[in-house]
Amino acid sequence: MNFPLRHISIRVPWHDSGWNGTVCAAPGENTACLKLRNIFEKKQDAKEIPFQGRSLKDLPGTDHPPCVKERGTFMAPFAFDRSHEHPYCKTSPKTHAHFRPTRLHYPAYAAAGLPFRWTNKEFLWGNAEKNVRGLVQDFPLEEMDQSFEPDLSFKTNWIQDYRNHRTALECFWKHVRPEQSLVFFYAKQVPLIEDTGRRVLVGAGRVLKMGSLTEYEYEGGPDGKIRSLIWESMVSHSIRPDFKDGFLLPYHDALVKCDDGRKFDPAEVVALAPEDRFVEFSYATEHVPDDTAISALLSCRDALLRASLLFSFKSEKQEAWIDLHLGRLWKRRGPFPGLGAVLIATGVPMGNFIAQALTDKVGEQGNPWPAWDAVVADPKRHLALELSRHIGATIGKSWQRMQPERRKFLELLSRSAHLSF
Repeated sequence: MNFPLRHISIRVPWHDSGWNGTVCAAPGENTACLKLRNIFEKKQDAKEIPFQGRSLKDLPGTDHPPCVKERGTFMAPFAFDRSHEHPYCKTSPKTHAHFRPTRLHYPAYAAAGLPFRWTNKEFLWGNAEKNVRGLVQDFPLEEMDQSFEPDLSFKTNWIQDYRNHRTALECFWKHVRPEQSLVFFYAKQVPLIEDTGRRVLVGAGRVLKMGSLTEYEYEGGPDGKIRSLIWESMVSHSIRPDFKDGFLLPYHDALVKCDDGRKFDPAEVVALAPEDRFVEFSYATEHVPDDTAISALLSCRDALLRASLLFSFKSEKQEAWIDLHLGRLWKRRGPFPGLGAVLIATGVPMGNFIAQALTDKVGEQGNPWPAWDAVVADPKRHLALELSRHIGATIGKSWQRMQPERRKFLELLSRSAHLSF
């Protein structure tokens, strides 16, 4: 089955030296990073100040600030290792004492992608009372099994079993293609603008490589006890200081050039993520479809233009990169970017995967609707088995008996971007 290509967003904390693998130059003055709970709860200025400005490669892991876990080093030009400890091994020793700290390798210019939404029980299996649609309804997650989840003495919203971890996380990452997928880095808060509740775009590049999933190590082996995977997977990206293949927005330059706001308001150079696409820029790491990627790049281009006007920032390389990838995105999205959303809204399971299969048949610029007519008439002949079994007789008959006016409306709707149901 051909997984629809998706780009990804990765959340990072604010770092006053450009996420370059150092302790902040002024740790006590960086309050924007406190927007992230893991940093707020663990940040110790008194411990960081003696090491301010120093490279993490010169410090033992015990002296690394908490922003490292929150991807605060995604522009570090060096590799390092970090020990991951299961969050329950100390709080719940009866069930998790056998978990041991497990080493995870962080390559240079990489971030640990962590798809939180895909490890949450409610989002995975849905919640009818809250009108939450489960991911299992729209993705090939048949191997997910709630019976795998262990009985614990406490309530948790997160899946625990390594088999469910592997199924969910592998499905997420199969949508991401090295060299083709873009990666957008964003922050919840930056010092250039007051907290508006919207996500702030920090930079964009290409995904170059993805790391594999890692299972925790255990004392003496699991021996029938709970087994779990580390949720993070390493994403190596293309952004470099020369900005030849990706870029960071000039926020640090703007803070210096604005002269504490006397020359211009630094908020004017901030690029905000699309307001109507909150989910795509939430939950630490998430899929980003083509149309959202286009909107994000346009926001970045506007911010770069304002920076060039306000303080003569030279943005030619960044704008050329954006234009190149905008062209590729416009071509790839095709004339029916909303087809998958329309199929899902009309009750077709796995609608995005079926839309991808139809597009593969007719080509990126072809019309997939005649191919859909062939599918509803004979699903097994025109779709792979893992997709055709979702097209039952009821779905087929409802489409074949649909009123022409409604059909024309749905075809028109499928040409629209940013559909969400």
